[in-house]
Amino acid sequence: MRKLSLLTLTAATLVFTANAYAGHGGKCHGKHDGHHKDKFFTEVDANKDGSITREEQATFSDRKFNETDANGDGKVTKEEMKSHFEKKRAEWKAKREADKGTNKYPKAD
Repeated sequence: MRKLSLLTLTAATLVFTANAYAGHGGKCHGKHDGHHKDKFFTEVDANKDGSITREEQATFSDRKFNETDANGDGKVTKEEMKSHFEKKRAEWKAKREADKGTNKYPKAD
């Protein structure tokens, strides 16, 4: 059962990561791509030792699952996932708008 839970949580993490990538039209430019990888790694590496343990991955996955499970019933429906992604997409869009003109994510030449 634990293996199934870890597998499910890992798959959910991959879905969240893929959605973050898709939120940029599937395009990352130069340092922008590295920024996402670094940010993701830093977020998962809870003790900041430069590596990710199974426990850290499971904790991260649990947190992401719980963010998506809007009614807290231990299940994520398609509607909850869609709602979560729409909320995140709106947050990313607002952040990009706020960062416009700051050259925070320069494009590679």
